[in-house]
Amino acid sequence: MPIPREQFQKGSDTTENNILNFLKEHPEEAYNAKEIAEAFGVINTNSDSVRISFAVYSYSTLLESLVMKKNVTRKIISGVPYYIFLLVSSDYI
Repeated sequence: MPIPREQFQKGSDTTENNILNFLKEHPEEAYNAKEIAEAFGVINTNSDSVRISFAVYSYSTLLESLVMKKNVTRKIISGVPYYIFLLVSSDYI
């Protein structure tokens, strides 16, 4: 679906913002892309493998963007990338 020029120029991604807010709301837990997609209802136990693969790829891309912006940090645990909100001192105030 096309988006208006103004939205394109802002470069704001609602899904990316939602992911960031989700991680902010759960600052003591790290999630992988599949778990976040499940939390948003994008995939569930009945989802086929193609939908799961696409969702994990899409969410991984958005999460890596948040890592690049230094909003989120990533660690590989047992071969799986996990993401957690990057707390800074102002977040404790």
